Amino acid sequence: MFESAEVGCSVDKKEYGKCVATLRTRILKAQHRLAETDLRLVILVGGVEGGGKTEVARRFLDWLDPRGLRVEAYGEPSDEEDERPEYWRYWRTLPAAGSGAVLVGSWYTRPIVRRTFKEIGAGDFDQALDRAIAFESMLVREKTVLVKLWLHLSEKEQKRRFKELESDRDTAWRVTKQDWDFSRKYDRFREVCERALSKTSVAGAAWSVIEATDRRYRDLTAGEAVLAALEAALVRASAPGSKHVPDRAKPPKISVLSRLDLTKRLEGDYSKKFDKQQT
Repeated sequence: MFESAEVGCSVDKKEYGKCVATLRTRILKAQHRLAETDLRLVILVGGVEGGGKTEVARRFLDWLDPRGLRVEAYGEPSDEEDERPEYWRYWRTLPAAGSGAVLVGSWYTRPIVRRTFKEIGAGDFDQALDRAIAFESMLVREKTVLVKLWLHLSEKEQKRRFKELESDRDTAWRVTKQDWDFSRKYDRFREVCERALSKTSVAGAAWSVIEATDRRYRDLTAGEAVLAALEAALVRASAPGSKHVPDRAKPPKISVLSRLDLTKRLEGDYSKKFDKQQT
């Protein structure tokens, strides 16, 4: 799956500037159209450590109107979040209709990390992925434009990037012990992620795997993926007949009371019979 994101794609500075100018105009226009609808935009930014997830999130804030877009980053769940249902922490941060959000990390992060370090088995991992599919299916049904981006680096490029960051006093803090832990388990992490992406890349919630070696190519490709999804959703929303969706047929409500025959009557004097039964 990730081989196609290790081919050395790059964009030179001049071409990047030209493409970004057009992209920004179109994506900003699409965002303003989004604000007039009951759609919402959710962009998941996942990927390998060192792939530039935070940088991509900042790029979207640069390109889009920040009044209609926010960024959410998820670390380890708090004590309060651990006491709540699994998806509560994500549900409460979803954007309102007409606006968007960039999620750095998501409901995939914890299952992938736990499976990589063998804290859960294959069965529990697949169940977690099934819950993710169900959650995303619900979001899509409720008019969410869901764009899932996966930023990929080869093992060699990841190590090179970590060493480059560590060599600069101003950026050394960005490389943590956890980053190197993941780097040492790169093959295992890659295997787990391939399973996750292949299982959860479904209609309406497909993954876009992006080669993140060249930053300009990474940012441009991420922006184009969001633009394509957003414009397609706006076209569908404006199509004739798309405004009204008939209610689903509901099964009849059946209870104990609905089965009672209320036409039956007691013969004779009820009070006398009742007193007799009580003696």
